[in-house]
Amino acid sequence: MSTNWLLAALLVGCGDAITAKNAGEGSDSGVDADDDSSDTDGGPAGEQAPSVSYAQAYCEAAPAREWTFVVTASDPQGNDSLSTTSTVSVYSGEELLSEHSLSLDTASQRYLAGVSVADVMVSCPEAAVHQFSFTVSDQDGNVSDPKIVDGVTD
Repeated sequence: MSTNWLLAALLVGCGDAITAKNAGEGSDSGVDADDDSSDTDGGPAGEQAPSVSYAQAYCEAAPAREWTFVVTASDPQGNDSLSTTSTVSVYSGEELLSEHSLSLDTASQRYLAGVSVADVMVSCPEAAVHQFSFTVSDQDGNVSDPKIVDGVTD
């Protein structure tokens, strides 16, 4: 019985040395091996992410009392690969107040949404002191950097 215990202790002791020797070895250098646009071999994902070129958060005080959100975006893989929805997050300083979905209008290639003042949780007179963070994604799951704008009103 003491022989089995000694053998088990030796194997456990050697395991760490073997693992440490092999640490850091491998064939993936993290460098993009080719220059194609499919980017499945470790290149930076940011090169494939869509980007927001224009965003607006506009509050119409009368008669509708409604926020209108507009986003224009592009995707390096082609605009036909943009997702059919995008997101706007509404902030008061660091505090997230609400989030809303925008739909892609294929005729104008813009994301649009009309949302009531009550749902946005920001009244029109308070528009300029709130931030609206817009993001878009593509069908591959790449997400744009946020485009942050202040609200505007009439």
